[in-house]
Amino acid sequence: AIGSIKTGVAKDVQKRKRELQTANPNELEVFCVWHVNDDFSAYEIEKYLHEHFADCRKCGEWFEENSVLDYLRHGALKVPTAKHYYSFENCDW
Repeated sequence: AIGSIKTGVAKDVQKRKRELQTANPNELEVFCVWHVNDDFSAYEIEKYLHEHFADCRKCGEWFEENSVLDYLRHGALKVPTAKHYYSFENCDW
């Protein structure tokens, strides 16, 4: 079991993981990365996910694992203001 899922934007995912790891006793794992062409799309996706999962929020940008994974496993993520659909086929695992 994963436990909690962190959502966020990072230009260097591995660097961001290392930063988060220093304050976390559990080993962190990156399980999905969407590559976008511009910062606007990245922040719109992040905003959408935070709003969509507001009821599943544990603390800050950390959310209940099952709620997020179940949602993402069921097809494309369509952010109303983003230019593209984002799905697991576009996700680097």
